[in-house]
Amino acid sequence: MSQEIGHDRRQEALAAAERCVDMLKQDFRVQRVIPFGSLMGDGPWHEESDLDLALEAMVPAWLEVDLVPLERVYPEMRARILGGGPMAESPRLALKARLEDDFYKGCERICERVAVTLDEGLPQGDRWPQALLGQMGAPGGQGRPAVFGGPLLLELDDYRRFCHRVRHLYGYELEGERVLGLARGVRGMAERVREAVGVLGEWLERSAGT
Repeated sequence: MSQEIGHDRRQEALAAAERCVDMLKQDFRVQRVIPFGSLMGDGPWHEESDLDLALEAMVPAWLEVDLVPLERVYPEMRARILGGGPMAESPRLALKARLEDDFYKGCERICERVAVTLDEGLPQGDRWPQALLGQMGAPGGQGRPAVFGGPLLLELDDYRRFCHRVRHLYGYELEGERVLGLARGVRGMAERVREAVGVLGEWLERSAGT
């Protein structure tokens, strides 16, 4: 992405943030909306950056609020949200519907930040998520170590491929046991990812002064 296009997209994102703030305050009685993240300079802005908004809403502190852009969800979920697609009665099909990609998207954002900050940018092309994950499995720019080791990298790729199927191959029949296996493994996988990111953080601290 050229510097000029990047600037134009950032200005467009800032305008979108202002519209979101106005709508949330006027239509949803949100007390305060605070844009943050790469859009506000908290990290590097790039073509895969998203819009981060912190809300001070009129809900209990323990109650998490998810704002879901309808134009970005896959068709089956959109139909359920709009009332046109009831949840399947089969527990396994219902689990398939509910097993969204929050886990992998969190890992993907970590990889994006590392790639932009240390590796001089994100991979290009239609298969950039796959290339990005592979990039994190090898040493990168500025002497950084590999973020994810061999076995962990392969397991993360399983989740990446699952997310791709759910998002893009809508007619694909997922195997029930495979879906259950991925669901059961999320907690342990998250802990291993946290440990891997902690190791990278230690390296960043050690190398910060060099």
